[in-house]
Amino acid sequence: MIEDKLHSKPLVSVLVLDYNGQRFWPELLVAIEGQTFRDFELVVVQNGGPLQIPANLGEIPVRLLKGQGNLGFAGGVNFAASRARGKYLALLNNDAVPERDWLQELVSALEADPKTAAVCGKVLFYDRYVKVEIEAPLFRPDLEDGVEDDRWLGVQVRLAKRQASLYQREGTHRLELIEGEYWVWTEGRATLYFPVAEAGELPLQIGSHRSQSGKRARFRIEGGDGAISVELEGARQELRLEIPNGASFDLVNGAGSEFTEDWSLRELGLYQKDGPEFSRPKELEMGSGCSLLLRRAALTDQPFDEEFFAYFEDSDLCLRLRRSGWKVLFAPRSVVRHHGSATTGVLSAMTIFYSLRNRVWLVAKFAPWPVVWRTVREGFSKYDKFDRYLSEPYSLSRLKREIWTGLAKRLWRRWCDDD
Repeated sequence: MIEDKLHSKPLVSVLVLDYNGQRFWPELLVAIEGQTFRDFELVVVQNGGPLQIPANLGEIPVRLLKGQGNLGFAGGVNFAASRARGKYLALLNNDAVPERDWLQELVSALEADPKTAAVCGKVLFYDRYVKVEIEAPLFRPDLEDGVEDDRWLGVQVRLAKRQASLYQREGTHRLELIEGEYWVWTEGRATLYFPVAEAGELPLQIGSHRSQSGKRARFRIEGGDGAISVELEGARQELRLEIPNGASFDLVNGAGSEFTEDWSLRELGLYQKDGPEFSRPKELEMGSGCSLLLRRAALTDQPFDEEFFAYFEDSDLCLRLRRSGWKVLFAPRSVVRHHGSATTGVLSAMTIFYSLRNRVWLVAKFAPWPVVWRTVREGFSKYDKFDRYLSEPYSLSRLKREIWTGLAKRLWRRWCDDD
């Protein structure tokens, strides 16, 4: 049966790129093998170091490809697509775990409308979360210790190294990195989201100032009967909060995306609780390459512009498809759980470099002319603030140079096309 499939044309080719992500593959392979839709092949591109995966998943053939060095996401997908046999191309991140009907729902949505070129699935954060409300007595460092810090601070809380925990919070001061751990000071009242197991306890590490010793702070998990009162020790201490049944929930990582009026990218649903708003099919401006099914017949050439390398290449593709008269749809019942930024890292130099550069390139290609001219007039001094996040080979000077050359090239092409 496997031999027959290797010489036939499956309906779908599932394309997965890997860059030193061996740790994700055991769970990913189980999820792919467990798909209810079976007429597909798995095509894997090894962008980094050696990857150990089987030659087949039951009757599903697996093909492992190795290009010349790291092709990036854009080049890697193009490389896989050129060797894939499927009528449809399903893109899936290697750090995303698809639910059983992931592929079936994508295929059903694509085949239901011949004018649809791409279908984007719903992406949830890998973990489930609970919402924790904190009330704490306040102190001011300048009044207590004579330092130049006039903030009113509550308690200090260590955050788990999960993207949603780091960014989804209210009533807190700025994030601080202390000895490799992320901490944040609360204000008088704060709300934070923490990743948890389905049931059990939530371990918390908190800190307080010596002036708060003996005072009490209140912690409440949303969905529970009430808050617990904790005596502060004026130092670091550990808590364990009981998680009520049904208190955990899913957070949306992405449900498609769109550009704002000034052409900043808005990821729909990001950091919001999953619910009815993200359970209805709809037409999108853009879909995410984390989970995206493409109709090969709608592609006039390779799926992606390889000059983008990584980031915004999926936005570029969707905008091109829509300008050619095709639709991009959201299929909410197609679900993957995503670790997020597992390859490039959160706020890494590479992530910042390609995100800033490629967004300007998209403006040059597609934005209304007033947005384009405003971008040109603003110049590149506004990128100086990112210098402390950038390092070789992703330097600030290289960023400005490539933004300018890429902007000029794409504007020239646009003028020529308009003519």
